[in-house]
Amino acid sequence: MQYYPDPNYTTAGVAPWQNNLDYPEHFNKDLFWNWVFKVDHNFGEKDRAFFRWGENERNEVRNTTPIRSGPAQNGQLPLWRANRAIVGDWVHIFGPGTVFNLRGSYTYFLEWSYSEEGIGFDSTAFWPSSLVSQMPAARSAASSPSSTWRSSSRCRAARARTATGTTRFSRTCR
Repeated sequence: MQYYPDPNYTTAGVAPWQNNLDYPEHFNKDLFWNWVFKVDHNFGEKDRAFFRWGENERNEVRNTTPIRSGPAQNGQLPLWRANRAIVGDWVHIFGPGTVFNLRGSYTYFLEWSYSEEGIGFDSTAFWPSSLVSQMPAARSAASSPSSTWRSSSRCRAARARTATGTTRFSRTCR
C-alpha cells in the first residue's frame, strides 16, 4: 500500500471507502509537430505529376491515476508516435481515350510506450515469488517497452481506354 495515495476526499451520503480520492491537478504533457509538403507540376499538356511528403511525431506523458511517483503509476509514461508518408504520382495522356497513371507510396508508423518508473520493479513486494515466476511478464523481460511498428509500400500502374470501348488495366504491388 506504500505506493498508493491516502484518501483525501469524502462525499456526503457515500460510504467513506468509496469516492475518497480527489485528483484536481491531472496533468498531460504533449509535444506534437506535423509537416506536409506537396508539389504538383504540369510538364506539358500530356504529362502531370505530384509528389507529397508528410511526417509527424508526438511525445506525450499522461498519467491516468493520481499516483504521482513509483511503479504503481498508470498511463503513457512516455508515449512516442511517429508517422511518415511519401507518395509520387505521374499521369500521361496518350490520346483522347487512353490514360496511363503510375503511383508509388511508402508509409511508416511507430508507437512506443512504457513506464520508466516500472522498469526493474520487483513484483514480489505484492505477490509471492512462486506466483510472480508464473506470470508471462516474468518470463519475457518484464517491464520492457511496448511498441507497434508498421511499414508498407505500394506501387500501382493503371491504363484506361474509354473512347471506343472500355479497356482497363491495373497492376498493384505491395
